[in-house]
Parts: sequence; structure tokens; C-alpha cells
Amino acid sequence: MNIPDDVMHEARRASLDCIHGMCMTYRHDYGLMPEAERKALYVVMSQLAYHDVAPVIAQAIMEERQRCEDLVSKAEKEIRWEVIKLRGDQAYREYPAYSAHLINDLVTQIGEGEKP
Repeated sequence: MNIPDDVMHEARRASLDCIHGMCMTYRHDYGLMPEAERKALYVVMSQLAYHDVAPVIAQAIMEERQRCEDLVSKAEKEIRWEVIKLRGDQAYREYPAYSAHLINDLVTQIGEGEKP
């Protein structure tokens, strides 16, 4: 899967947040280690986070975005169906100009991504 740069950047930033925890998990004496050893371990864990953890996080972000897009698409279809039903409603037949104006505004707002 081709992952956009913004998603990969977000995933790498998220993976960097867990490096200290990775170091502590790997070596429980991480906080007591000499500075040079701590830095060396931190570099190794950073590389793991950057190359192995970040792509998994990026994949999860992409899947979540797709689920959100699917939900929005489904909601738009349901709203459009409600509009179609309203167009056949008695109120629409009694006040066609007013109802048509409201319905057309709603469809325009949905098409432009605004909140109705």
C-alpha cells in the first residue's frame, strides 16, 4: 500500500513517542545505565520505531481514515435518500417552492461538505 507522506510523518512521530518505553522494556536498568550506553540503546530503539513500528501505525491510520470516509459516504447517501422521500412528501406538494428551496440548499451544503 502506498502511504502518503503526511500519514507516514504522523506515524513516525507517534512511534517516536514510545521509544523511551521500548528502552525501559528491553533493559529495565535503562535509567541507571551510563550515558553512552543509554544513547546507543536509544538509537537502536529509534531505528526500530522508525522502520518497523511506524509503518504499522501508518497502516492503522490509513484504515481508520478509510472507515471514516466510508461512514461519511454512507451518511450522505442516507441524507440524500431522506431528501428524495421529502420530495414526495405531502408538505412538498402543498408548498413546492419553499420545500424545493430548502431541499436544494441541503443538497448543495452536502455537496460542498458543509454542515446542514
